[in-house]
Amino acid sequence: MPRTRIFQLIERWDGPKNEYWFGVDPLSCDLHHNGQTLIGPQSKTIEELEKVAADIRTDLDIALAEARGKIAAQ
Repeated sequence: MPRTRIFQLIERWDGPKNEYWFGVDPLSCDLHHNGQTLIGPQSKTIEELEKVAADIRTDLDIALAEARGKIAAQ
């Protein structure tokens, strides 16, 4: 089963110009702590935290590549 991407490219096309953001997928973590949205799965070791960080970097790279393609096509 493929993992849920933590970060994704978010677009809005209904304004005066195309707008883009990096968004956090709410399915990446369903917990909140003191009003903060937590991202990624719970980690108990540094290795688990490093895996989440690597996944975030990968997701950001993918979202940035998607944005490059969409903006270049305009």
